[in-house]
Amino acid sequence: AGIPFAIILTAGFREAGAEGRRLEAELAKAGKEAGVRFIGPNCQGAMSIPSRMWCVFGSVSYETELREGSVSCAFQSGGFGYAVVNLAEAQGIGFRHIVSSGNETDIAMPELLSDFLDDAGTRLAFAYMEGTPDARQLLDVGRKSLETGKPVLIWKGAQTEAGTKAAASHTANLTGNYDLYRAAFRQSGLIEVHDIEEIVDIAKVFAQGRLPKGRAIGVLSISGGSGIVFADRAIKEGLALPSFSPQTVRGAQGHHPLFRLVGKSRRHDGRRLQ
Repeated sequence: AGIPFAIILTAGFREAGAEGRRLEAELAKAGKEAGVRFIGPNCQGAMSIPSRMWCVFGSVSYETELREGSVSCAFQSGGFGYAVVNLAEAQGIGFRHIVSSGNETDIAMPELLSDFLDDAGTRLAFAYMEGTPDARQLLDVGRKSLETGKPVLIWKGAQTEAGTKAAASHTANLTGNYDLYRAAFRQSGLIEVHDIEEIVDIAKVFAQGRLPKGRAIGVLSISGGSGIVFADRAIKEGLALPSFSPQTVRGAQGHHPLFRLVGKSRRHDGRRLQ
């Protein structure tokens, strides 16, 4: 029956120069001729938390107690990706499948993200990517994300000339013009993120499986100033802040008895705190 899938950890392929490119072309040809789909080369492996599969190397191989959850992720940089996983896990995020994709000679980021969206246990997918041979496939991933109701977060590396040069010696993926990637993200519904804190915040919201139905949000703040700043930022980001209904105001007062001003201004009666 043969081996249908493989993970190739070894580096020294196209990211290493002309000889590496030749070796990688031979590897791709051998995989097609043998009918073997593979992840890598130049990657750190893959993990499946529910099935307890740890096909990885390095310090991450000792992380055998990762919290199981509904977030699946793929990274073109294994070291960076697993650092993100550890930091997010420390903030309470649980994971399902984690893949370091490396040079993506065969299985590339769009295919991995599409597979995550097909997985019944995955509610949110995240990727760190430097580039992909066919960025148009990301549009298909975005459409699938909207159809399934499963958000896809993407952290795009190699946004500048310096970053692009670094990526060439890292995974040698086709980084392309960052503005084109950003336009593709917005057009297709993919959510671009820029730091770990943003990933954690969005994952905590979306991993619950409850997606917003529109742009309207409500704000409850213990500080007038922070509430104002939040309102300003929300409007600038295209959100809406409708007035609270009397029923909502009464409900909020029931949960927060020490707060008199909820939803609209009222005279302080001396017995409650604003």
